[in-house]
Amino acid sequence: MSVIFQGSPDHTVGVELELQLVDRETRELVPVAPRLLEELPDVDWAKPELLQSTIEVNSCVCQNIAEAEADLSQKMGQVRELAARHNTAVLTVGPIRFRDGQTRR
Repeated sequence: MSVIFQGSPDHTVGVELELQLVDRETRELVPVAPRLLEELPDVDWAKPELLQSTIEVNSCVCQNIAEAEADLSQKMGQVRELAARHNTAVLTVGPIRFRDGQTRR
């Protein structure tokens, strides 16, 4: 059985990033998200998460991936600049894969 996709010219894309905040020296998670969110200008694209070491950043509704990339690059620049003032680095992380301890590097 085949599935036929019926495309539409008005499709959009949006991206949500979960950003972990870590100390630049120790690389430990640091609970600075509330402080960073307070110091960001009045924005609706940065939101708190359950953990105080994580911020959610959302793209606007975009017409294509290039537009989403440009939007998120600008927003990530703001977050990174602000985080650096607090000796904090910003990490984007995906699922962590576990491997046999003998082959892990």
